[in-house]
Amino acid sequence: MHHSEIVFHSTVKPFTGDGDVHELPTFLLELDGRFEQGNIRTDPEKISLLILHLGGRAARWFVKYRREYDVKMMTYEEVVGHLRNRFGQDSNAMVILARLMEVSQKGTLAEYNDEFCSLLCKLPAEWVPPDHMLVALYWRGLAPRYSIAILQAEAMDLSDAMRITAMNSTLNKDELYGDSPRLQNPRDMGWSPVGLEEDTFEELPLWIQERYLDTVKDDLPAYEFNNCSVEHAIEFKEHSEEPRARAYKLKCRLEKVAVQLIQDLLDKGFIVPSKSTCTSQLTLVKEKDATYHIAIDYRRINNITVKDPFPLPTVESLLARVGTAGHFTILNLHNGQFQIPLREEDRYKTAFITTMGTFEFTVMPEGLLNGPNTFAKYMADVVGDLPFVFVYMGDILIFSDTEEEHWTHIDAVLSRLSDRKLVSRRSDSHFNQEEFEYLGYVISRNSIEPARDRIESINHYPKPKCVKDAQRFLSMINYYRRFIPNFAMLVKPILQYACRKTIWWEDQEKAFDKVKRLLRTGPVLVPYKEGASYRLTTEASKYGVAAVLEEVAGNDTIGVVGYFSKLLKGAQRHYPEGELELLAIVEALRHFRYILQKIPFTLRADHINLALLQDQSGPVRRISAWFEELSEYDFTLEYYLDQSAS
Repeated sequence: MHHSEIVFHSTVKPFTGDGDVHELPTFLLELDGRFEQGNIRTDPEKISLLILHLGGRAARWFVKYRREYDVKMMTYEEVVGHLRNRFGQDSNAMVILARLMEVSQKGTLAEYNDEFCSLLCKLPAEWVPPDHMLVALYWRGLAPRYSIAILQAEAMDLSDAMRITAMNSTLNKDELYGDSPRLQNPRDMGWSPVGLEEDTFEELPLWIQERYLDTVKDDLPAYEFNNCSVEHAIEFKEHSEEPRARAYKLKCRLEKVAVQLIQDLLDKGFIVPSKSTCTSQLTLVKEKDATYHIAIDYRRINNITVKDPFPLPTVESLLARVGTAGHFTILNLHNGQFQIPLREEDRYKTAFITTMGTFEFTVMPEGLLNGPNTFAKYMADVVGDLPFVFVYMGDILIFSDTEEEHWTHIDAVLSRLSDRKLVSRRSDSHFNQEEFEYLGYVISRNSIEPARDRIESINHYPKPKCVKDAQRFLSMINYYRRFIPNFAMLVKPILQYACRKTIWWEDQEKAFDKVKRLLRTGPVLVPYKEGASYRLTTEASKYGVAAVLEEVAGNDTIGVVGYFSKLLKGAQRHYPEGELELLAIVEALRHFRYILQKIPFTLRADHINLALLQDQSGPVRRISAWFEELSEYDFTLEYYLDQSAS
C-alpha cells in the first residue's frame, strides 16, 4: 500500500483547479487507473490518495471542505461529487469568464493580449461570448489610449480589435505600457468595498456557495414575475397631456451600439414593440468604463406623474442601525429595476421612439419618478423584516457582529432572493468585508469616516477665483459638515462671498484653509449603538447655534456621533440669550431626532439662561411650543456655564 502511494504520487499530475475545463475529468480518469493498478478498493484509501494530489485552489477548497464535512463518514463518490460541483465544467467556465471580465492591462499590449487569449482558449465553445461582447470585454481591460482607438475605428470582432490596437501601438512607441488598470465603473453614490478586487464569493463557506450558485451570478436570464408581490404603476395627473417625442438621431457608431442594446432587451422580454403615441426619447449614456447603457428621457412623463409618498432610506437611518457590526456583505441586485413588472395598462406610457421603431417596457425602467419608491416597497416586502439588512436602491447591505452570525444572515437573505428568483450580480457583490464605502462614507466597526478620495478632492481644490468656484467648494464640504464642529460659523465668510456680499479677503482665506485642514486630519465618528449612553451638548451665540452628540461612559467620552450647527436668520438674531439657548436645544433635537427620540440621554445646556427662561411667567407662544417639543424626549438636564457665547 505504501509503495502504491509513492508510484501514484509520482505519475499523476496534481489537480489545482486552475486549468481548463478538461483538467478535472482527466485527473479523475487517471486517478481511477491508478486505483486499479494499486488494487485500492476502500473509500478511505481512495479519499486519502485524492487528498494527496490536490494543489492550488483545489487544496485551499478542501481545507474549508474538511471543516464543514466529516470526510471519514463519506464515500469517495460523495467527495468527488462535491469536487465536480465546485470545479466542474460549468463552475470552472464561470470562474474563467469572471477572470476574463476582470483582466486588465498592467504591462505591455502584447502581455495583455497573451493573458486575454489564454483565458479565452480555456472557455468551452458554448461559453464563448458573441463577437460584440468579446470586443467590449477586450476593450474595457485596455489602457485608455488603446480603448479610444477601438471606439474610433469601430472594431467588429476580436481579431479586428487586436489589429487596431497593434497598429496604434506602433504609431507611438512611448505608449506601449498601460498607464492605469482597467477603468472601473463605480457608482459615485452607492456601495463599494474598500481596497477589494478579488471574487469574495469563493471565500464563503462551501454550503453557501453550492446552495446559491444560481442566485449569485453575472448573467441575468429573462425574468419570470410569478413570485413578484409588487408591480410598478404610473398614474398621471388629471387633465395631463401625454408627451409625444421624435426619435433622437444618434451618430452612426452609437446607432450600432443602440441596436445591440435594444436587441438584448427584446431577447430577454424586457421590452416589446409598441404602437403607443405616448413616447419619450432614447439616448445612450456613457459609463466611466466607457461602455454605454440605454437611458430614456422620462422628464415629461415625470412632470405629469402623481408622486408616490413611500419613504426612501437615508444615510442617517443606516448610520443609526449598523451599531457594533464588523462584518458586512453588499449584494448588488442584477438590474434591480428590471426584476419588477410594470402594470400592463401603464406599459404604453414607457414607450420610447427610435429610428428602429417604437418599443415599450414590460418591466420597470430606469428614470421614472416613482421607480426608487416602488423598488424600496418591493425590497421592504422581501427583506424588510430582517433587522440585519439595509436596502438602498438596487443594493442590499447585510451587517453582523460575528462571522458565524454573518453566515447565517447571508443564508437568510440569499434564501429569500432565491425564492423570488432575484439575482445578485456576482462581480459587483462583496462578501464578509470589514469595511465598506457608502454615499461618501467609509464605515467599519465603531468607525465612520469621510471617503478618502472625496477628502483628497477637497484637499486639492484650488482657492476660488470666482463666486461659482466658492459655491462648488461649499457644496463639496457641506456634505461632511457632521464631522466639523461649528461648521456653519466656520464657513460663514465663504458663504458671504458665495452670496456676493463681500470680496475674497483674509477671513475667507482663513476659513478655506481651516476647513480643509479639519477634514484632512482624519475626523472619525462612531455609529449609534443600542444600549449605549449619549450626551447632547448645545451652545448658542448671536451668529448661530451648535451642538455635539457624544457616546459616553460615565464622565468619559467614547466618541462623537455627529456635530450640528446652523446660522441664525432674521429676527432670530435679536432673541434674548435665554431664547437662543432654548432654540439651540430645539434645533439640535430636531437634527438628531432619528436617534434621540427613542432613548434616554443627557442634555447639557447653559445653566443660568435656561433656568431663568423656565422661571418666566407667561412665556410667549414660540417658547411654549418649544417646551412642548422638548416634552417628547426622555432626557436628564445638566447645566454648564458657556463663557464663549456672546
